[in-house]
Amino acid sequence: MIAIYARQSIEKKDSVSIEAQIEKCKYFCDSDNYTIYKDSGYSGKNINRPQFTKLLEDIKAGHIKKVIAYRLDRISRSIADFSQLLIMFDEYDVKFVSATENFDTDTPMGRAMINIVMTFAQLERETIVERVTDNYYFRANNGYWAGGYAPYGYKIKHIIGNDNKKHSVLEIDEEQSKVVKRIFDMYINQDYSMRKISQILNLEKVPNQKNNGNWTINTISAIIRRPIYTNATAKIYDYYKNLDANITNDINFFDGTYTANLFGKAKKNAKVKCRREFSEMYLSLIQCEPIISNEDWFKAQKISGIKKLMPPRSNTSKISFLCGLVKCGKCGSNLVTQGCKNRYGKQYYYLICNQKRNIGANACDNKMIFIPTLQNVVIEDMKEYFSSSKIKEKIEKYINNNKDKNIHLIKEKEDIENEILKIEIQINNLISALAEGSSTVSKYINDKIEQLENNKQQLVAKINQLESETDIIENSDIIKYIQNINEKLDINNFEEMKKICNILIDKIVITDENIDIHYKI
Repeated sequence: MIAIYARQSIEKKDSVSIEAQIEKCKYFCDSDNYTIYKDSGYSGKNINRPQFTKLLEDIKAGHIKKVIAYRLDRISRSIADFSQLLIMFDEYDVKFVSATENFDTDTPMGRAMINIVMTFAQLERETIVERVTDNYYFRANNGYWAGGYAPYGYKIKHIIGNDNKKHSVLEIDEEQSKVVKRIFDMYINQDYSMRKISQILNLEKVPNQKNNGNWTINTISAIIRRPIYTNATAKIYDYYKNLDANITNDINFFDGTYTANLFGKAKKNAKVKCRREFSEMYLSLIQCEPIISNEDWFKAQKISGIKKLMPPRSNTSKISFLCGLVKCGKCGSNLVTQGCKNRYGKQYYYLICNQKRNIGANACDNKMIFIPTLQNVVIEDMKEYFSSSKIKEKIEKYINNNKDKNIHLIKEKEDIENEILKIEIQINNLISALAEGSSTVSKYINDKIEQLENNKQQLVAKINQLESETDIIENSDIIKYIQNINEKLDINNFEEMKKICNILIDKIVITDENIDIHYKI
């Protein structure tokens, strides 16, 4: 069977559409017995694309004997990847045809010419990436808006710069700027916490650009701490200089006639989105009007007690050994700790739905649960569950009959997690591409980001379903901890209890007073 492969990263006026690529490739088919594989919205810098992956699987299965593409770079722009593909094609006796370049992989000269063309294709890709990055920093360093969404309180306006080229600048959005002023007023004059401010704005249904229109602690914090909202004075320069930020303009230009934008690239090869140190960020003057006075902005920084940004901690609570395992049965969010004091000053801790904590009761009305009560319920349930003859028989049967199945399920879960990681990388690349600044391209990229986010959520749901329908034993520790479990459950040994719970419990779902414990076996 013949395979036609087509790829297009972003639709542009000067690019060949996927449909046009396919029609061209059909001329090189000996018959109508062909299969079409097409990837829309995927870069050629690597071969991690859904349809291309399927094509490779079909080749290995012996279904494909000829691959036709419009051009070499539709397959890949990476020399290393393409070289490996040629080896694979040769191994499975597959011929490759370029519809516009007339290369024959059956001869040494043909393969040599392909490698030469691929060298220039990779050079082109790397040049484009470098140019986009340079454009981003050029715009930022010259006071223009570098790309992406406008900060809340501003909107994007296009102007002709001194170089006679079109650039983006920020101008005040009248309605949103009123909200920004109100946020600062509530924070510095009314002594409202960031959580309280977000709850008020959500109750009043004040629209927000992010988080599906909801206000959270993070969105409030971003507004309060961002220097773009105030005059760029020498005091601002000194403030960020002391925080080790890289300042791109001389202090003489910090005369209050501009504002300043703090920006920086995420670390390369980072598997998770993390906060950056100020030493990895840049402060550049930008052409837009301030919304908040210097005095009020510095008051807000003093209240917030700003610290150098560090990667967020994960599952490190010392308040309850169940943290990280408890889920809200109404909205699916994690339950997090919240402290309360009685009138005598005694501290009590509860678990509360994170959605409710950040946004308010209108987002989720699940009840809080007293942590000692929950811990006692879980310990008693674990003793009863793992001491039953039924679970002992299940463990023995499981070990004997499902070892191979577990290996398969673990691999399937890892594959899905890798797909999620690839989508996150694609999203980060698309966000970087917003630096081009064209409103048409930006709209397409934003739509593509939304589509990728939807795909990511579907994969996350698939993992959740996989975990809920199967009992995956990933190591022998689970057997070890089940044996004589009553002796191991000591509520006073925090670290040991945390370890046992994370090994034996998949999740604990709380819906008002109902407690549903899901064990891993």
